Amino acid sequence: MASFRCLILLGLLILGPGMIECQNKLKQRIENDQRLRRFKELLETSRSLLLDNYLNGVPERKYTVFAPTDAAWDKLPEIVQNNLRDVNNAESLDKFLRYHIIKEAKIHTTEMANLKYKETMESNKAKVFFNMVQSNGNQQGGYFVNQAKIIQPNTDAENGYLHIIDEYLFPMGSTKSMSGYISQPESQEVINMGVLKFQEMMNALPIRGPGGLRDQLTDLEQLTVFVPTNEALSTIPTAKWDELMADTTKLEQVVASHVIPNKVYFSSIVDSMGEDGVQAVEGRIVGRTIANDVFIKSNNIGGRVVLPDITVDNGVFHMVDHILNFTYFNIYAHISQERKLQQLAQAVISLPGGGQSGTGVQALLEREGEELTLFAPVDSAFQLVDTAVNLKANVTLLDIILKLHIVRQQVAFKDLTNTTVLNSVNSKKLRFVKGNNGTFVIGERIKAKIIEPDVGVTNGIIHYIDNVMGIATKNLKQELDSNDALGYMNSVLITAQTHTDLLTDLSERTSKYTMFVPSNIAWETLYNQGTGKSLIDKINYRQNLVWVLQRHMVKGQVIYSDSSQLQTGVNVELNTVLGSSDIGKITVKKLGQCTSLTSCEIKVLFKGAEARVIEPDIETTNGVIHIIDKVLIDDPADLLRGAVSSTAWIYASCITTILVMLTGLLLHL
Repeated sequence: MASFRCLILLGLLILGPGMIECQNKLKQRIENDQRLRRFKELLETSRSLLLDNYLNGVPERKYTVFAPTDAAWDKLPEIVQNNLRDVNNAESLDKFLRYHIIKEAKIHTTEMANLKYKETMESNKAKVFFNMVQSNGNQQGGYFVNQAKIIQPNTDAENGYLHIIDEYLFPMGSTKSMSGYISQPESQEVINMGVLKFQEMMNALPIRGPGGLRDQLTDLEQLTVFVPTNEALSTIPTAKWDELMADTTKLEQVVASHVIPNKVYFSSIVDSMGEDGVQAVEGRIVGRTIANDVFIKSNNIGGRVVLPDITVDNGVFHMVDHILNFTYFNIYAHISQERKLQQLAQAVISLPGGGQSGTGVQALLEREGEELTLFAPVDSAFQLVDTAVNLKANVTLLDIILKLHIVRQQVAFKDLTNTTVLNSVNSKKLRFVKGNNGTFVIGERIKAKIIEPDVGVTNGIIHYIDNVMGIATKNLKQELDSNDALGYMNSVLITAQTHTDLLTDLSERTSKYTMFVPSNIAWETLYNQGTGKSLIDKINYRQNLVWVLQRHMVKGQVIYSDSSQLQTGVNVELNTVLGSSDIGKITVKKLGQCTSLTSCEIKVLFKGAEARVIEPDIETTNGVIHIIDKVLIDDPADLLRGAVSSTAWIYASCITTILVMLTGLLLHL
């Protein structure tokens, strides 16, 4: 045996070094990783055969490769995928792939923070930029190259490092400076959106010599610039535009507020700016991601990024749909020209008391000297209302609803928290929910999501919202379908459909319900318990699941947190859909007033289970939902043994007993 091992070792010494070396090259690292199949195929078909001719080369020649996953390929627009596959675009593919490779350098992530950027193998030596980001409440930390996150760093090979990234480095960087690119853009998308008016602003800047803003846009090694589109700048009234262009001091301040020096912020890391933002050449810039949109503001005035991550030789720029740090419309003028708010503008103008000397909503929104916050429902929100009620035909109700959306103080998005309570101009309370799913405002029990914050105007600030507060437009089923916070409950109801028609009942206008809906976390906690997993997953426990769901539903009553039925300190017994049996009766106890969403002390009790209302009063057309922090189960094991007091369980037991007796008789015969 020892001799045999010696022969194997001798063979490895003779043949092995070449084989071992072959397996330790970047080429083999890429080939052996199943996540990189698309990237490997592109490298194999590249004109210069990058995989074989470079990444399989001698150990003395080092490379750093940023390899996007197959999932990153799926993110690319179809037209880009087709162009990269097109054999007639071999030269473009080669340039694109070389932009993912750094030659003559084996770069570990620990070096990236100091390097800041590096030239690539691309024929013009276009740069990639590095960022090391700390985690905060909104931003996931890690190492980034351009907009892509390094999801698996530092895979060592004999001839370099492989870093696996979550996006292709697209669009590819330019070797022009910031000012040079804005003067002569290369991307067709940038040309289509237009930079001529911003270029006009740059050309009108005063010449300050070395260190001036003009020179910074060319000379600084790292810059981030937010460029308003031609369309955004064209909305500025001619008189205001001429006034700005004539005042070079003001113009320089406005342009400077679009520029972050000495740092490159790609769209994927804007949340790392934090609540207070980062220093711009003038003022501070705050960035945040809401859903899939990136919003930028300076001095509470900003807009949405409509074309991100245009990489140039000394940084990156993003095109935005609103100028920063410059107001030129009052609230009414803004909503009148904003395409997404035309239904709101029509509603405002239809009310009496218009004009700046009037007393109506239009006069209030036009009046200079006011400091207002408007929560502005977008057009799709009004379209939902039209399906539920003819709001525009009821002037009195319309006036009440519109005033519910106006606050007589200026409140920025960052100042809205779970404890914030604001008074509308008609003295209604507005409360807020801030979490992973976004920031919501609740007025008269109707919840709306803030989808575009901090639009600055001369007399306040506007936050766009996706719903009209004060009017229920969805039934219980629709609310469960559309509200992310209720997603788990909705999926469990769908699972239980084989044994119940609860979802049908919840869509009926004539059926009124009060629902105590466990949060997503509450359901996840139950699921992670063995009995909870069985309850949800196993078909033989489906009826038990139905009973649990029904226990959270009170039919025929709509009970709000401030209903007279709920008196502080008094236990209120409620019969659920299961009736008054011991498995159907729940107790609700109000310990204090709901002064805010985080201090709403209402408990729901079932036997030994105790849940707390964490979000009350989500109103629908056929009832109300209160979100609770636990699923109402006394003991999952007892439940899974089959709620013995229920009529259904008794019937099932009787049938089983009869079948056993009949079997015995047949055997006896």
